[in-house]
Amino acid sequence: MVRIRPLCKGFPHRSAICLIFEWYVELVFVLPAAPASAAVRPAALTVVVRSFPIRCGHVVGSVQIVFPPAFELPTAIGAGAVRLNGVTAGRVTVAGDTVVVTAPTVHGVTCQVIVAVRLTLVFTKAADIGAAPGRYVAAVRYGVRTYRAAVKVSA
Repeated sequence: MVRIRPLCKGFPHRSAICLIFEWYVELVFVLPAAPASAAVRPAALTVVVRSFPIRCGHVVGSVQIVFPPAFELPTAIGAGAVRLNGVTAGRVTVAGDTVVVTAPTVHGVTCQVIVAVRLTLVFTKAADIGAAPGRYVAAVRYGVRTYRAAVKVSA
């Protein structure tokens, strides 16, 4: 007869299973802990900055996103794989753990009104970024300012 106790007293590993046999010999099997969730590649990402300055309803210039080490970035990302507040990026470059997203050029008459709004960058699966599904925090640089951004990864 084998009895199973969920965790041995005083044993430091949460994944330990102790088996006690009839003759009371205790055997301990340490099972490797499974990762919370495996990395997905390609994954869809949403990066959100709550208060970001835009001019006349458009993002102007370049936005740098510094991803945490848990992310696997490709060497290049196509502009069509990234959207800034619903608009396709003008250009995207990758350098190490940093992705630089340049907004498309706005043609025609523009104004000089600057307001702080929510900035949403969406990286589609075509961007080929890998990460485990969940929520992360990334740094977003725009000009001389650095913002904390919430990053949501979905499969």
